[in-house]
Amino acid sequence: MCSGTAFLVKNAKATQVTSFEDIARLGYKVGVCGGCVEEKYAVSAGVTWANIVVIPDVVSGLNMLSDQRIDVIASTDADLADAKQKSPQGADITLVSVSSIPRNCTAAAFNKNDVALRDAYNEGLKKIRASGEYKKILSSYNQEVMGAGTDTTTTAQLCSRK
Repeated sequence: MCSGTAFLVKNAKATQVTSFEDIARLGYKVGVCGGCVEEKYAVSAGVTWANIVVIPDVVSGLNMLSDQRIDVIASTDADLADAKQKSPQGADITLVSVSSIPRNCTAAAFNKNDVALRDAYNEGLKKIRASGEYKKILSSYNQEVMGAGTDTTTTAQLCSRK
């Protein structure tokens, strides 16, 4: 599974905000999880501390967005997609993927000596992806965004990251 960084914004601002640099340039207030990577991204992009608001959870962030206390919520695309889908405000907000930040993918780890188990796992995963079952499982949990990038990310790429 892969996840990326995303924003939830009111529909009217959806085309204005595609990066943390946009948030800094526009002087928008962004809601982030305290100590999470999105806070680091915001600071690195030049968002002032006065415009960084720590939110305890995405639901609280949605309330703050609705009350116009923040302009943007930044978190993982999976968390925000799920929150948008479940929120009564869902039609009024847009999920914006932050393409300037690479997606992070997870993998299963195996004992290097257990090649048969690794190969069986990979073969089973290949089958459920090809049949559409993988996307069906993700969809049943409103996590379709977690499937993005899984077809193009290789084991070699995952193992080479530091």
